[in-house]
Amino acid sequence: MSSEKGGVPMTVPGRLGRAALAVGLTALFATGLAPMASPGAARAQSAAEPARTVLVLDASGSMWQQIAGGHKITVAREVVGELLGTLPEDQTLGLWAYGHNRKGDCSDIEELVPAGTGNRDAIRAAVEGLNPKGKTPLSDAVRRAAEALRYEENAATVVLISDGRETCDRDPCAVANALEAAGIDFIAHVIGFDVNASEDQAQLRCLAENTGGTFRTADDAGSLKDALVEVTAAPAPTPAPEPAPEPEPAAPQVTLTAPATAPAGSRVPVSWDPTVDARDYVTIVPMGTPDDEVGNYKRASDRNQEVAVQAPAEPGLYEVRYVAQDGRQVLGRAPLELTRAAVTLTAPATAPAGSRVPVSWDPTVDAGDYVTIVPMGAPEDEIGNYKRASDRNHQVAVQAPAEPGLYEIRYVLNEGRRVMGRAPLELTNAAVTLTAPETAPAGSRVPVSWDPTVDAGDYVTIVPMGAPEDEIGNYKRASDHNQEVAVQAPAEPGLYEIRYVLNEGRRVMGRAPLELTSAAVTLTAPETAPAGSRVPVSWDPTVDAGDYVTIVPMGAPEDEIGPYKRASSRDQEAQVEAPSEPGLYELRYVLNEGRRVLGRTPLEVVPLSATITAPGEVVTGAALDLSWQGPGRRNDRVEMVPAGAAPDAAPLEQTRADRGDSARFTAPDDAGTYTLRYRLGETGAILGRAEVSVISVAASLTAPDTAAPGATIQVRWTGPGGAQDRIAVAAPDQGPFQWLGAASVRTDEGDGVALTLPGTPGAYELRYVDVANQAVLATRPITVE
Repeated sequence: MSSEKGGVPMTVPGRLGRAALAVGLTALFATGLAPMASPGAARAQSAAEPARTVLVLDASGSMWQQIAGGHKITVAREVVGELLGTLPEDQTLGLWAYGHNRKGDCSDIEELVPAGTGNRDAIRAAVEGLNPKGKTPLSDAVRRAAEALRYEENAATVVLISDGRETCDRDPCAVANALEAAGIDFIAHVIGFDVNASEDQAQLRCLAENTGGTFRTADDAGSLKDALVEVTAAPAPTPAPEPAPEPEPAAPQVTLTAPATAPAGSRVPVSWDPTVDARDYVTIVPMGTPDDEVGNYKRASDRNQEVAVQAPAEPGLYEVRYVAQDGRQVLGRAPLELTRAAVTLTAPATAPAGSRVPVSWDPTVDAGDYVTIVPMGAPEDEIGNYKRASDRNHQVAVQAPAEPGLYEIRYVLNEGRRVMGRAPLELTNAAVTLTAPETAPAGSRVPVSWDPTVDAGDYVTIVPMGAPEDEIGNYKRASDHNQEVAVQAPAEPGLYEIRYVLNEGRRVMGRAPLELTSAAVTLTAPETAPAGSRVPVSWDPTVDAGDYVTIVPMGAPEDEIGPYKRASSRDQEAQVEAPSEPGLYELRYVLNEGRRVLGRTPLEVVPLSATITAPGEVVTGAALDLSWQGPGRRNDRVEMVPAGAAPDAAPLEQTRADRGDSARFTAPDDAGTYTLRYRLGETGAILGRAEVSVISVAASLTAPDTAAPGATIQVRWTGPGGAQDRIAVAAPDQGPFQWLGAASVRTDEGDGVALTLPGTPGAYELRYVDVANQAVLATRPITVE
């Protein structure tokens, strides 16, 4: 790892975070305020001159990529927003962006906020409004920003933030040289935002260095806050000479404890005492490098004063250092020899192409290392299919390439991509045998077995005969332990091929021909059915349990599905609900695969009807027994309303018609004609009616008001005089058809009947009971005392 210009590490390990971006931004805005010595120092402004700085922000589509802390654009927005609050009010600032308006347009470059003072809120709002989507014309963006500043007398600073290389066929180095030749006096500082490829970094570095600026990378979350405090302050005017400083106190000494040797590329355990500042570094650098160089490092923030630092990949003599954040002074050091670790790989000499190859190794140098399979003779830093060396048992299964040939299994260091162990591997062409029927109905599920299984992720698929080798039709994975599956056949008859296809590389390892025939399905159902009823249907044969048996309007499109049942019944029969609208329909057997109709039969849906049976005449208040026949659907009901009542009139009495076929109502107290109606619960339609006449029958009783207990009295009456009528004595709380004693009306009207009273004194009631109509026609109180 190397160190760039400036007071913080230029390139550091770890994933990009908002902290690292802010470190670079604040450092470069600080250099915009007070330029540092550089190869282009002749361009630098004096500290007394007002600084003019323009930020050029990458808003290309890649800024939506995720990093630690969120999307890159989100991190950039937050960091720029925080930075604006720390810069001097008289600092001249401007904002340009590219790639934020259109996709694929290399001219998508815009000055969002002209350079000036008092525009912090405008810059903040403009950055918040950026929506990355386009390309990366960074060269033209820097050129245009610099040209916009050329009309000012003082030199200007352009700060470019880009997460990738130029994508619009321009050379940033050449653009920098052309601007210099044109006499445009500016400095470009460049931040490579999550830029890891060395060639991309070199391109950005060239742009910066050719204009006398600095190049920095932002890829470490730990150094943000410390570096931000250090570099954001603008320099004050040159102060008056200060008195000679007091001698610096002696630097504290830190004791480092680390192994004398460690494998190159491993994580080296280091402890120290004491911790001077939690922001300090514990780093590994080559022996003899300058004290301000920082290699792979960890912050000294661990409470236990111990960390594991990633060692470089190259063997040799190194030094573990404890470096103060303030001043980059080395406060402690310990020698370290990095040795070349030899890793032993154990794997089969041959394996089927596309299979998962079991590999074990010893030892593990670092859990982030790779166990990979590459072609024999591939470059040392090439990574093919791989697994990380994080398994505690030192063993993994690596997906082999699909092409047979000579390969090599390698153990590759994550740090530096050095190969630490290797084993040869020959990948052979596995021949898979498929067993399946020669013919099957189109749309059915075809049973297929195979041997052997190359990889559980492979495909068993059905494709048209002659289809490209990498085509995948309906398929099942080859994960079944019994090596057999049922694959859904296409709906169209014709010649097909069953193939065993490798998941890795889509190579066909086995094939078998298959002819799909057109199946004819016979449907059996009634010719007519009431609207909304359940229509019994049977069929033969069943092509697939997922097929549909459906009812659609006559002439409906072939792929239309109405009310349906799946063809999953073992008895090949089902009940399908008929539409509620009468008319001509068709019962169809439709393939689930491709919605092809394999069988049909006509069906006429007729209107629903219902009948109600009840007495034509009944006495007021009498029991009214009725029965009915109807659809009996949920929420159907039978109700009684006055004759001529509106369809939506509230019923005098009602009962659920889906819970039986008979009921007992009570006749109204008012004589007249009433209607019994069968109402369909689904729509409220009236399906049947019956008329009932309710008549009023008069009766009277004449008897003494009081009588002795057990006495027999004469009760005179008027009334119908029916053969079953009774004159009864009852307690007041007894039901209408219960009594303590009764006498039959067997005399002429007006003649009395003898009735014996209860032997217990109290209040009682005399009643005229019409037994035939189950009605009490008259009552009279009597006291027994």
